[in-house]
Amino acid sequence: DGSNFRLEGLMSKLDCDLSTGARSLSDRFFFFLNHRIVHLPKLTKRITKFWRKNHSQPEKAASKFPFCLLHLFVPPSKFDINVAPDKRTVLFHDLDAIHALLNSALETLIVIPPPDDPPTF
Repeated sequence: DGSNFRLEGLMSKLDCDLSTGARSLSDRFFFFLNHRIVHLPKLTKRITKFWRKNHSQPEKAASKFPFCLLHLFVPPSKFDINVAPDKRTVLFHDLDAIHALLNSALETLIVIPPPDDPPTF
């Protein structure tokens, strides 16, 4: 049950200028889990796919990556941080709930036109 999961974040606008609001590398994804920096490759892939598909210039965005800062708040009992010595690898007990939360947040970026400021979710 992901009802007590929460996320906050910023990402490149879906209509950003690709020369300044996007990168050729995925090195501008920053994920935090309860204030700890973590590596979440599955979320990086999901966000990138969404952003490329929904960008105002999808054919040009196909080889670019957005900037993304995402902070997840998840009860400690719902994940294991002791997967690797550096504590950056996370094993979620309910990855589907995390994906559902992320999908819901991303969908709001399509339904609600983004303001002049970077979108928050």
